[in-house]
Amino acid sequence: MDAVEGILHPRLYQKTLRQVGISLGQRASRRYQETHRSSKPFSPQDYIHCIEGLKEQWGWDCSPTEATTDAVTFTVPVCPFGDYATNAPNVCLIESGILGGIAAEHFGESKVAIHRGAGDPPRGCRLVVYLRKSEQSVAAEGETYPDERLPRHERVPKAEQEPSLAKLSARERQIVRLVGEGLSNKEIAAALHLSVRTVEGHLSRIHAKLEVKGRTDLIRLALRSQLASL
Repeated sequence: MDAVEGILHPRLYQKTLRQVGISLGQRASRRYQETHRSSKPFSPQDYIHCIEGLKEQWGWDCSPTEATTDAVTFTVPVCPFGDYATNAPNVCLIESGILGGIAAEHFGESKVAIHRGAGDPPRGCRLVVYLRKSEQSVAAEGETYPDERLPRHERVPKAEQEPSLAKLSARERQIVRLVGEGLSNKEIAAALHLSVRTVEGHLSRIHAKLEVKGRTDLIRLALRSQLASL
């Protein structure tokens, strides 16, 4: 996460963290629905049970402390990111993405307000999830789901936008994805059952096709491409 933060535009980095949470939430939601098959629509109570089940799956203690038809308040006694959260408060956006993503998937729109607890790392954080648009949700500060487009003045400059991956072969796109996941050339070679020299040859052609100068630019491109596909 430190490496990615140094590469991406700040707004894009924050969006990346939310997208990670949304992706995790989608997996948790599918698992819950597969386990609790029902013909009834997904209810706020189902939502609460789904979040409570994450403690067993991931060890994430996120407990409901208050619930109405419009909003649910969860308390996180201990930060799941530990000491890392002390100097990286943006990691809370992953939790926001999990809660907001699941809610938006089933209720159409949601908003998550994070109230960071005291201490380093924080303890007793409160996350209020608004399950529908209301006066309270409009007044609250937080992240809205589904993700809204960035305001025009906050968009990443055009010069920083990634070139299209369409010109790459399937193998080359696979290598770009693995580069974006932080794998070294040796690790990519092992994962794809190739020689390191073959991987280096693919990377040389990728750099030429995409007109990128180095690994940092390629990681930046890979991360943005994964965002677009979520």
